[in-house]
Amino acid sequence: MGALVRRRPLERRSLSSPAAMETRIAPKYRLEVAIRPFSYSVALGACALGGMWALRWEHGSPWLLVIIIFAGVLLQMGVNLVNNRADLDVENLELSALEREAIARQFKIGLACFAGALAIALLLVAMRGWPLAVLLIVGFLGAWFYTAEPIHYKRRGLGVPLVFLFMGVLMICGAAIAMGAPVNFHLVELVLLSLPISLLTALLLLANELRDYERDIRDRLGTLSVRIGLHRATRLFMAMLAAAYLLTVLW
Repeated sequence: MGALVRRRPLERRSLSSPAAMETRIAPKYRLEVAIRPFSYSVALGACALGGMWALRWEHGSPWLLVIIIFAGVLLQMGVNLVNNRADLDVENLELSALEREAIARQFKIGLACFAGALAIALLLVAMRGWPLAVLLIVGFLGAWFYTAEPIHYKRRGLGVPLVFLFMGVLMICGAAIAMGAPVNFHLVELVLLSLPISLLTALLLLANELRDYERDIRDRLGTLSVRIGLHRATRLFMAMLAAAYLLTVLW
């Protein structure tokens, strides 16, 4: 009987551990889901394309490209982890205490990812100068205000076009400039090359919006799909997909 009494505090502590808590909350708020590992193809593809283009013109090195890709993935992870914090402001969304604690913990991890990406970015700016600094400032602001107030451009229906710009064209060109590519007319070629992967990046977000269409209406989240309607959003998805494949053939 005494042995049973001694084990009970251990059982209570194990249930309150982060691992145990993750099994008692909605799947959306579990850490392994919140980090959205499938989305890292965005940062990997964008940074790799810009870096490989720069290497073709003998700028930078493979090791520098690895560092740039790592910074891009950190930024993507930060965006993913702070994304759920917007749910705390949804009036009709009931969250348990455990879910709120999980969101707060993931938000802190996301901030740490932002800090890591920023540290690498500052080193790259010291190497490349103000043109890269301008791109990085725009990129970090775009990543932060995806779901952060007072802008929160996702709920304003601007998520798809701005993700096309920030996580597509600007990230690809930023990777090339970080590798040492000069800011000149040669970048026009890279901008054209970036269009297919930028469209695919935006399509990833649009696909999520189509999947969450009913829930976003219920939560009054004014995404692009909610604003233009499911039928038009589906047609837009097909048009963007066709354009991505067409541009790949052309370029």
